[in-house]
Amino acid sequence: MRRREILAGCAALVAALGLLAAAGSARGEPAGDLVPVPDGAALTPAEVLQLAAIARAAHPAVYREIELRMLPRETEAVSRRVFWLPPDALRVEEEDARGRRVAVWNGVERWYFDSRFPYVLHVRVPGRMPPPPPRLPAAHPDDACSLTETWGPGGHMYVVEHPRRHGRSVYWIDGEHFFPWKEEHYGPGRELLGVVVRSDLDMNPALTRDRFRFEVPPGAEVLEDPRVWRARVILHGLAGQVPFPPAEPGYVPSGYSLAGGGPTRIEGEPALHLRFSDGRRLLSLFQVPRDGLPEARPGWRRVTDARGEEVLVLTAVRDGFVFLVVGDLAPGDAQRMVDTLKLAGD
Repeated sequence: MRRREILAGCAALVAALGLLAAAGSARGEPAGDLVPVPDGAALTPAEVLQLAAIARAAHPAVYREIELRMLPRETEAVSRRVFWLPPDALRVEEEDARGRRVAVWNGVERWYFDSRFPYVLHVRVPGRMPPPPPRLPAAHPDDACSLTETWGPGGHMYVVEHPRRHGRSVYWIDGEHFFPWKEEHYGPGRELLGVVVRSDLDMNPALTRDRFRFEVPPGAEVLEDPRVWRARVILHGLAGQVPFPPAEPGYVPSGYSLAGGGPTRIEGEPALHLRFSDGRRLLSLFQVPRDGLPEARPGWRRVTDARGEEVLVLTAVRDGFVFLVVGDLAPGDAQRMVDTLKLAGD
């Protein structure tokens, strides 16, 4: 990882930890009653997590969040600004070394924009509520959770340790508003995988529905089909990885969508491999410059793959490229994929 990014991530964590010490200075009181806490009996870990989830859904909140992800070769720092207005309005503004992302739910629609790509996803979802942030696990009473209580500059704090399938997570939740100020996530060998620290909490913000409107950035294309949006984003990211414009099929068999892809080589020539999936099966489309495979001839045949299963291989030549469609599909579907290909930029 670049030294400047490491230093930036460390500085962000130090600043966030300093803000954590002032957790009790949350501005404003939540509108309405506070979370009802059972009298008499001590709370269990599951109850603390449940009360925190209830508090987050019930009251408006604006806060900042810094997340550090400990990756194998680098530490990735992500900063967020979160706006939540019950019961169904959420705005998350996120920024890291890769760029800026904005996600908006407003009760009737969802918007998502990533500055790396010239596309905006717009989905109409009337009646669907976004998850109230921050998301916490739903602990079962039988889970091997532990709960300790501590005091700090911010006041009374619950510390819940929650086991996960391949590790554990630790949550610091304040005893007044049940807000989760900090999270630590560990792997199976107790190695630290990530840290989330929240600050600048305002529990009585002057939010209006205008905050949850989305303005489309100049030059961005609005797409309303998530599958089309995902395909465009994948192809945009692949465009610089091969020395030719990627081709996108306008048709894929029912149930399939573009799942990923990357550069490869066929008979030593640079090629692009697109992978489509229906959740169970994979379908491949290879694109190779025509002069790299001058002997290729159009046609199709069925062959046995490495798993011993029979698959179709269709070869087509058009627009200066050789295209190979490989998968468990009918020749007509494979030919239609090729017939509807469009080169990026056309």
